[in-house]
Amino acid sequence: MADELIKNVSVHISSRSFLNITFNIFQCGNCDVENGFQFTTTEDGVYQLFYLNSGDGYLKTDSYTSKIRANSGFFIFPDVRYTFTAVGGETANLTWVTFSGFRVDHYLGRAAIWPSQPVFDDAEGAVGEKLNALYMKSHKMPNRYCKMMSLLYDIFAYLLDNNPPQKFYGYRDTANYFAIAATEYIEQNYMNPITIDEVAKKLGISRKHLCTVFHQILKITPKQFLIYYRLEKACKLLRTSSQSVQQISEAVGYTNQFYFSKEFKRVVGKKPSEYRSSSENLEIFSYHSFLATLMRQNEQNELNTPGDWKVIIKPSGKDTGRREQKNGK
Repeated sequence: MADELIKNVSVHISSRSFLNITFNIFQCGNCDVENGFQFTTTEDGVYQLFYLNSGDGYLKTDSYTSKIRANSGFFIFPDVRYTFTAVGGETANLTWVTFSGFRVDHYLGRAAIWPSQPVFDDAEGAVGEKLNALYMKSHKMPNRYCKMMSLLYDIFAYLLDNNPPQKFYGYRDTANYFAIAATEYIEQNYMNPITIDEVAKKLGISRKHLCTVFHQILKITPKQFLIYYRLEKACKLLRTSSQSVQQISEAVGYTNQFYFSKEFKRVVGKKPSEYRSSSENLEIFSYHSFLATLMRQNEQNELNTPGDWKVIIKPSGKDTGRREQKNGK
């Protein structure tokens, strides 16, 4: 039975100055991966959602390995290289969608999905049903895009409804509450010249109290967190945009370019211009790992041209041949 209509009430959702989650779908597809074969994601700067319709496999990054079974899925995060290998004797079949968006990582974090924890179970098959429907809609013109976007939003809503919340009300103690509140405030305001005093004031506690509980939970000071978070964003902009160093420093909350460059050199070990021209992939910090640690503690006591995207299928053995499947075809 539908919820009873609530009459004569106006509900504020957002302000005109606040941009909420957005999506831009680039591609979608379906592909078979035969037993013993693998594919490696090759696209940077976008998100991808894969769903395993049948078969088994392993998902690997440089620091992560997970067994994946049918009726489960995984997200590919920007600038992280993933390899999926089909195992178990059965051909694996996957459906996928490639997209970008604003605040995607924030909403995935609320669903307890991070680069260090990208896999989710879907025992009831609801996500698989929605993603396969999205893929099938892509074949039907006209007005396929609005229908596909609707389904992608529906997938995110389902994941949020069916995973442990990362919001404040789920925490057992005050220390966890203030630590996660501070990280979310920094995430939403790092581009402004905020201070730790301001963060503490927004939470209604003293700077000393915030620093104590923050370090207790995350083993890092809020000032260090703010610096690392800003510099992580700066690293991505240096590699993916043509903005000047001054523009990037302002985009991540620094009002003084000289101070930004000095701080960047101190933490990263290179000047911003040197980092931009370097071929090294230097990952200095990921705040998601800190949120993942916090969530685990709480449970125990949050571009290249789209046309260039391709799935490379090859045997997992060293010297065997390979075949290439573009766009999942």
